[in-house]
Amino acid sequence: MAAFLLLSNICFAQTDSAKMKKMEELRTLIIIEKLSLTPKEQKDFLPLYHAYKNAEIKLQKQINSILKNGNKEEVSQEKATKLLDSLQKLQLLKLNLLNAAITKFKTVLPATKILKLFIVEKEIHRLCAQKLREKKGEKK
Repeated sequence: MAAFLLLSNICFAQTDSAKMKKMEELRTLIIIEKLSLTPKEQKDFLPLYHAYKNAEIKLQKQINSILKNGNKEEVSQEKATKLLDSLQKLQLLKLNLLNAAITKFKTVLPATKILKLFIVEKEIHRLCAQKLREKKGEKK
C-alpha cells in the first residue's frame, strides 16, 4: 500500500526520466506485493514483464504520435487514410504483443496471478489519471 501512495505522488511527473524510472520501480514493487510473487516468480516473471512493458510503451508512443498528427484541421483525406492505416498496424502489433506476453507469462505464473496483474495495472493507471486531473485542477 505504501508503494501506491508513493506512486500517486509522482504520477504527474511522467516527462522527467528519473521520475519515470522511479515510477517504474514503484510499479514493480506494487506488482510484487499485489500478486504476492515468490522470489522464484519474481526472478522468472519480472524480466518478461519489463520487456513487454518497454515494447508496449514504444508502441503507445507511436500511436500517440499518429493521433497527434491527425489532430490538425488541415489533414487531407489522403494523409488521414495513411495515418489510419498506420494506426491499425500499430494497434494490431500491440494486440499481438499482449497475446505473446500472456503466453509467456503463463509459463511462469498461474492464470490467477496474470489476471490480477492486469487488474493491478488498471488500478495504477486509474490512480495516475486521478492525480493528473487533480494536478490540472490545482493549476487553474
